[in-house]
Amino acid sequence: MPPVRRQRPARRYSYSDRMRSHWPDPGIATAQDRLFTNLSGLDISLPLLSAHLPGQYQRVRTGDRSATPRDLVVDHVPDVLRDYDRASRPHDKEYA
Repeated sequence: MPPVRRQRPARRYSYSDRMRSHWPDPGIATAQDRLFTNLSGLDISLPLLSAHLPGQYQRVRTGDRSATPRDLVVDHVPDVLRDYDRASRPHDKEYA
């Protein structure tokens, strides 16, 4: 595969931290609040939740988490951080 074609998915699914430099911007908090307000009036279907947030789907099904947008996002953050942590650790095979 040519380098350009390999870079496209890498950029889309990268673990790079693009948000950190924008987080202190007050407009971010305003937009986030607006997003949660807009989404809070919707029922999130379980099949949709299962397809895109399987960990949260399981927790909603067991009653450990509500299916509100804010609760789903807050619950998903540790999952993403665990993935990031695993991806950024050196593997033994790299040092063999």
